[in-house]
Amino acid sequence: MPESTGTDRAGGVAGRLREARLRAGLSQGELAGTELSASYVSLLESGRRNATPATLEVLAARLGCTTEYLARGQDAGEADRLRLALSYADLALRNGEPRDALTQLTGLTHARPDMGAEDMLSVRRLRAQALEGLGELEEALREIENLRREAQEARRYDEHLRLTVDAVRCYQEAGDVAYALDVGEAALSTVRSWGLSGTDTHAELASAVLGAYYLRGDIVRAQRMATEVLEIVGEAGSAQARAAVYWNASLLSEQRDDLPAALMLAERALAVYAEGDDVRALARLRVAYGWLLLRCMPARPEDARRELTVSRAALVDVGSEVDVAYCDTELSRCELLLGRAGYALSLADSALTRLGDEPRLERAHTSLVRARALLALDRRDEAVAVYREAASLLSGLELNHHAATAWRELADAFAQLGLLEDATLAYQQALTDAGVRAAPDVSYAKPGFESASSPEHQGSRAWTDG
Repeated sequence: MPESTGTDRAGGVAGRLREARLRAGLSQGELAGTELSASYVSLLESGRRNATPATLEVLAARLGCTTEYLARGQDAGEADRLRLALSYADLALRNGEPRDALTQLTGLTHARPDMGAEDMLSVRRLRAQALEGLGELEEALREIENLRREAQEARRYDEHLRLTVDAVRCYQEAGDVAYALDVGEAALSTVRSWGLSGTDTHAELASAVLGAYYLRGDIVRAQRMATEVLEIVGEAGSAQARAAVYWNASLLSEQRDDLPAALMLAERALAVYAEGDDVRALARLRVAYGWLLLRCMPARPEDARRELTVSRAALVDVGSEVDVAYCDTELSRCELLLGRAGYALSLADSALTRLGDEPRLERAHTSLVRARALLALDRRDEAVAVYREAASLLSGLELNHHAATAWRELADAFAQLGLLEDATLAYQQALTDAGVRAAPDVSYAKPGFESASSPEHQGSRAWTDG
């Protein structure tokens, strides 16, 4: 499709064509020659016509420049350098170095303000991934949402769905599971009309939505979707799509207390990824498998520790700070179960440092592990303070299944410490997050009796001030 001249920051094809003609000392008629007309060249220079690739070749030959320069403002050498820089940024992201990638991309944007539209899109996509890797989720989502809107308007539907997968993941990580589901479900409703039903992109998006259902605790809908997606993907889908579906199906089996099925599906996901060359993805999946081993009855901390240790060694080289933090949190749980509270505390501290100050759900989970380690070390006052910090953090996050699990863990800890009022409030919040609401006031309630659902008894506000 001919390039539009109306949106280029440096005047587009029109401006570059005029500048090149004047530098060459040619009139519009001389540049037109016998193949074109002077009036047509005038229309091109004024931006009222778009030049076809064939026309650009004729004009470039007469002007002594390249078609790349006229079309995008760069010569072949510059184009090669730009592609190399983009490849470097992409490699940095794959190797878990989002800060290096962001530095490279920022430098490109400053050095090349006249970059072509396609190259700028590549920069923006990679920049969003780098921001996500650094935990700057709000800024990443702003870029992703802009890209999603532009892709839909340009009818680049496959790209729109892939960006939607990124958006669902970021909204979940930020704790907004309800909106993640809204975004994912809206995109899924368009898959058939866009002719993408059954594609890998469809499977990846469905898997992302399935994971959000799991986080919210909507197991029935998640199970139904898992069955549908498994039928869609089969054995013909990409390794990434199949592994994502297997893992999400594993989570659902764990939620139904079907641990044999959960482990079988998780191991199938691992086997699929082990066939590929994506070291980071395999390491992250091993972390998830370690998480599952710790939730077996009885827990299998030695097996989990073995998986997590292998994963950590890989993630230090190719993972992001958040990847390593997740691994350290689960390793800390292992060390607690194995009676090494001091090492567990150091791992939890390392994870919290890597996670930063953003109010992530994972930060709350890590804080709970840290508090348990402090308690095991007989540092009770410090443990209580960390538990209260975790409660305050949980209060600011959206209600979902994982938050309910964390509230339950917190309530058990308060009960163990003899802080019964705090424990009661935490149990109430766990029930609320799990979808169990307080009963309405009934006629036989005694005068002056305060309902457990009154604002004063809402666990979500109990520790607002820490």
